[in-house]
Amino acid sequence: MERKGISIDIDALEQSLNTKVVLTSTRTGEGIEALKKAIKAYEQLPVAPCVAVERLDKAYFDHLSSLFPNENTYKLWLIISHNTYIIENYKEK
Repeated sequence: MERKGISIDIDALEQSLNTKVVLTSTRTGEGIEALKKAIKAYEQLPVAPCVAVERLDKAYFDHLSSLFPNENTYKLWLIISHNTYIIENYKEK
């Protein structure tokens, strides 16, 4: 990234996402040891959602919450963003 003139304010990104950020390069191997160290220390990471999904599309998430009133909206968003098949099966029950 430095070669391309791209810079990232890691501290600001960590604060914004409320989690640890580790820059890595698979091409050079840079940051791999720091990543391994961060993974080993996973229990020290915050458990709060890093995204307030309700702010992304309020109407959509209000509707989603009405369909699944007993479920955490953030967890639903994770499920949907990774596998819509799970939601379809859940709705059929």
